[in-house]
Amino acid sequence: MSSSFRMIAMPLTSYTQALALYREIGANLGEANVLRRSAMSSSFEMIPRCALTSYTQACFLYREIGDRLGEADVQKAIGGDVKQFRKHSDAALTSYTQALALYREVVAIVSASECAQAIGDVQQFPR
Repeated sequence: MSSSFRMIAMPLTSYTQALALYREIGANLGEANVLRRSAMSSSFEMIPRCALTSYTQACFLYREIGDRLGEADVQKAIGGDVKQFRKHSDAALTSYTQALALYREVVAIVSASECAQAIGDVQQFPR
């Protein structure tokens, strides 16, 4: 097994184990947090499809338990880590816009301003 494969496989194996444990005890917040970390890891490893799947699952769980800030953070990550990186500007704008509305709802001013800046960055470049 190559060292680069081991570097990717090790955290994913740990995330899989953590997910199983959180699901076993019904801890949706823990599950959502692990899915989000797994998605971030996949994004950094250039595996956007895996990242999007994990982010989508995490977003659903955050929404289900009423964690609006967690949901906003994931929507922003979907916009930036996945959609904008893959040059899907319209989808990135949609995710960023959803995140911005959630940030405003929970009065997360710094996050809202960062999200508004990300929207401006996407709009700056032609599609």
